[in-house]
Amino acid sequence: MKIVCSSLSCVQMMSYIENNCLDEEGLLRVPGNSARLQCLKQEIDSKFNQGEFSFKNMKASDACSLLKMFIRQLPVPLLTKEYLPAFACIAEIGDLKEQLRTLNLLVLLLPSVHQAVLKVSPHNKYCYYCYTSHCISHIVR
Repeated sequence: MKIVCSSLSCVQMMSYIENNCLDEEGLLRVPGNSARLQCLKQEIDSKFNQGEFSFKNMKASDACSLLKMFIRQLPVPLLTKEYLPAFACIAEIGDLKEQLRTLNLLVLLLPSVHQAVLKVSPHNKYCYYCYTSHCISHIVR
């Protein structure tokens, strides 16, 4: 069963992860349980659009695994092919502050739906940077 992530479900899942899961060790490395992920995918398919799905009982590793899966299934890459080389060059900038500044400027060039999925909360820019860098490193390989 294939799920196509809507920007709303990605935004809600990112908010859940940001608010409830950032203390977890290995958040983007540790895969969720595949049987649980299959059940969650089916539940999201059947309940999300009706507003009946809740993220509150989801394990951190499952939420991150689902989010990564959703992002992989987007019809257009989240960082867009047009700007991917620019995103990849961020790693070559030596100063972390300049990397974050450049990253934020590049995100402003993306379509608004992509920006919503990549939203940054003011208190969590470093986690956003790490997440985006993680995604870029897997795309550039």
